[in-house]
Amino acid sequence: MLERVALVGVLAGCKPLPPAPFVAFHGDTAASPRGTTTAMLVVGVAGELLGGGGVGTALRVEHQETTRTTLGLELVAGRGDSDDHNLLFALRGYGRGTPRSHDTVALTYGLGISYLDVGLVTLTAHGGGAVSYPTTYASPFLGFGVAAAVPLRRGRRFGDNKLQAPCLACSEPQEPMPPEPPDPVRADLFFYGDAGGVGILGDSDNRISLDVGLAIPVRADEGLLSLSLAKVSDMTERLRRLVTRLHEAE
Repeated sequence: MLERVALVGVLAGCKPLPPAPFVAFHGDTAASPRGTTTAMLVVGVAGELLGGGGVGTALRVEHQETTRTTLGLELVAGRGDSDDHNLLFALRGYGRGTPRSHDTVALTYGLGISYLDVGLVTLTAHGGGAVSYPTTYASPFLGFGVAAAVPLRRGRRFGDNKLQAPCLACSEPQEPMPPEPPDPVRADLFFYGDAGGVGILGDSDNRISLDVGLAIPVRADEGLLSLSLAKVSDMTERLRRLVTRLHEAE
């Protein structure tokens, strides 16, 4: 089962924002058998609704720790189309909990850290939920929640320079004022939602999914949109065979 992907830091509403912790569910809410381990590959694009953004990929390993709790670790790399910041790297741990009496709903949570190549280091956290309708061959889903991004190190400033207004009350001609540097990156809160579906590939345990998400920051007036595809492979039997071979070699 897949969880989410974070891609690139963007500029929204002329205010530089920390990299938004996009939350793409890419899975269903039903718990897998205990001990199941999956490997996941996610690719996607993200950016402002009115233009600007980037592409990224995520590699994740997920384990069904208990009958109702799933834990995972994700490594993300992204590239933006800005002239002054292009590369993003992130590491994140996450989890999902499914109530015992309902396999159509789940709680989601996670904590991560990211690095943008202007020197910006950001701590991210999210909490939310998801609903899905698991079936034999396909599972549509909806996700929602709140995410926070807090800069730990701001690095150099990026974004559009602020233009200073001329003096309209001055009688003498005024020299053009040089633009001021952009505002420093500040912490922000994002409300997010996403929708998509998971499909089973034949009789195998491999699955693919499509997810469309939207994140709305509190400080800026520009929404952030994401589109991603994911493929998940069940690694449980391969890991068991590897462990068996290691034990036989001892």
